[in-house]
Amino acid sequence: MLARIPIQIKILLLFLFWGGLALLLHLLRFDPYGIDEPAARALLLNWTVADHVVNPIVVFGLPDLRVLLFAPLGIYWTGSIIAVKVFTALIAFAASLLLYRWARRTMSEEVALIGSGLLLVAPLTFSQINAVGVGPFLLLLFALGQWLDDKYRQAQRQLGGWYFIQLIVAAIAVSLHPAGLAYPFSLMWEWYKNPIDKRHRLQVMAGLGIATVLILILRFGWPALEWGDNPMAVLTDLVYVSGPNSEGPSWMLGLIPSGILVLFVLSDLRELFNDVLGRMLLVGLLLGSVAADPGWAMLALAIILYRGLHRLISINQGLQAGSLAGQRGMVLAAVFVVATAYMIADKVQRFDILQGAVSPQDDVIRTLSGELEDLKQPVVTISQWPARTLLATKQTTFPLPPPAQDAQGLLKNLHGAHFLLFDPYDKSNKQLTRQVSELTSQLKTIMVRQGAVLVEIMDTPDNKDKAAAPHP
Repeated sequence: MLARIPIQIKILLLFLFWGGLALLLHLLRFDPYGIDEPAARALLLNWTVADHVVNPIVVFGLPDLRVLLFAPLGIYWTGSIIAVKVFTALIAFAASLLLYRWARRTMSEEVALIGSGLLLVAPLTFSQINAVGVGPFLLLLFALGQWLDDKYRQAQRQLGGWYFIQLIVAAIAVSLHPAGLAYPFSLMWEWYKNPIDKRHRLQVMAGLGIATVLILILRFGWPALEWGDNPMAVLTDLVYVSGPNSEGPSWMLGLIPSGILVLFVLSDLRELFNDVLGRMLLVGLLLGSVAADPGWAMLALAIILYRGLHRLISINQGLQAGSLAGQRGMVLAAVFVVATAYMIADKVQRFDILQGAVSPQDDVIRTLSGELEDLKQPVVTISQWPARTLLATKQTTFPLPPPAQDAQGLLKNLHGAHFLLFDPYDKSNKQLTRQVSELTSQLKTIMVRQGAVLVEIMDTPDNKDKAAAPHP
């Protein structure tokens, strides 16, 4: 009977089953906290365009091109955080489905099934869904890249629809993260080595080059990313996703996944580089390490799950044992250990979500949102995380002003604002922190957390009415 069900219906039922379990087990959070700043900027632009307002692009700058993928959210579900999380879960599921097809074609059905299953229950996957991070989007775009390239080659039509779709997808990938540069690089290398003809090769390479340079110029690179983080510390997320308020494990724990990753990459280097999608994952892993974050770590997770399982099965089969334990004993043991670790980590995430735990930065933003609920008049906030702050408070928010020469210059830059929110431990805010400490009569510190401080601006003329209002 199952054989008669169309494959599209099977995929839909599988997504509903997986998504339903995630909702039932409270693995997804539906408040405006924990969302990445770049994702928040894309969402706000999308929602405001749907309401015929484009102010965020003037204030926050051009966001990454996820705004194109978020178009249905702006058209049908403006302002809905639930729709955003469900949509991101759909992106993660679609990425795992395309990776399944890739693994089945290049490795085996067994690797494809187990690898995709572990990817869908990985704590890092749910963490990225809740943050609307770039990880699921990068995996989806990379997998789409190979599929689109196959379609374009089969069509053999110069400058047709598949060609321009490929350029758009390449631009979206590049806009997300430095790892996205692997998309045009991998395709350009493929067309350099295996062209249909010289004219096709020139068109593809020129189009990808122009699209890449254009998006980098328009966005000035990746302004909202943090650079120079220790990749080993980030790779601890493959083993243990720390809670919002926990300090997390030592970066030394990252030595385990780092060693496994290096081992599998070196052992399968030729196979990875000779495949379009494998090359994207490999090059994306290298290029993205300069801005290592959980989204980048999902590329490492995909390599470890798929290529690692493939290598482990080959080793296990090499033992040439006749029993099931001899044929798959190492594989079953590894899957059991990984699945158990994922179950424990998912349970920890569920507990944090049920408790309403948020990061120190989001805790300060949530406190500010509570402060503003009882105020009748509009309030202006200046924040280091303007999109996240605006998303939570729904009040006018601007990014931090340029550095001032002295404390009075800072006070002039803050004219008309009521609250200031920034990270006093950020090296780029060292001058701002010192100047705020010099203005104790004009600026009142309301809340301090590790990585964020909330300051109330007291005595500018615009703030007299607000200061006279009853404080919550």
